[in-house]
Amino acid sequence: MPLLVVGSIAIDTIRTPDGKEHADVLGGSCTYFSYSASFMTKVQVVGIVGEDFEQKHIDLLKSREIDLDGLEVMKGGKTFRWAGTYAENTNDRTTDDLQFGVLEQFNPVLPDNYKDTPFVFLACAAPELQLKVMDQLEGKPFVVCDTIEFYIENMRDKLGEVFKRCDGIIINDSEVKLLTGDSNLVRASDKILAMGPKFAVLKKGEHGGILATKEGIFPFPAYPLKEVKDPTGAGDSF
Repeated sequence: MPLLVVGSIAIDTIRTPDGKEHADVLGGSCTYFSYSASFMTKVQVVGIVGEDFEQKHIDLLKSREIDLDGLEVMKGGKTFRWAGTYAENTNDRTTDDLQFGVLEQFNPVLPDNYKDTPFVFLACAAPELQLKVMDQLEGKPFVVCDTIEFYIENMRDKLGEVFKRCDGIIINDSEVKLLTGDSNLVRASDKILAMGPKFAVLKKGEHGGILATKEGIFPFPAYPLKEVKDPTGAGDSF
């Protein structure tokens, strides 16, 4: 069964705890989610990049047989860029720079053969764009969404509309606290479910996550590693 993924494709600059800087690496929640999902099913991508997006990145996605008919390359445009520094624990990160670039002009238009896709992941993007995508879907697809702190802080009303129309939400612990005002993830999960979704996956980095439903919660661990060099995309490929 095909899976439609719509959202941010980015170029990142990462500063890791070892003091190294990794500039212009492939990023974006749509990217990491699509790549990981391609090992399990056929993936269709809708996103936008600028002319600065290197061909090697497109080739990497194509190597996983990801359908890129919905990928727009804007002439003269600059790809969405994020720069951040990871703390020593690699769980916490600080956003050093955020340049939306062509993402600010993104008007997602689904190819006709994407509109009846039964499973949809709305990767990180402005809530208005996520709503536009849902308006184009046909039938009753299973829809899960993602978001970030910027949209929680600045577009909460529109984000609430997205949550009401989604089957599920994937969100990390810091975003949960910002969204609900509650640092207890069990209590916070009740508040999130009251916003409309049937379930929520609350990500806790190295500590795994919690699947929350109206029937109860299910905690699960992360795969243990002795050394983590760069956690970028770990949550997006969740």
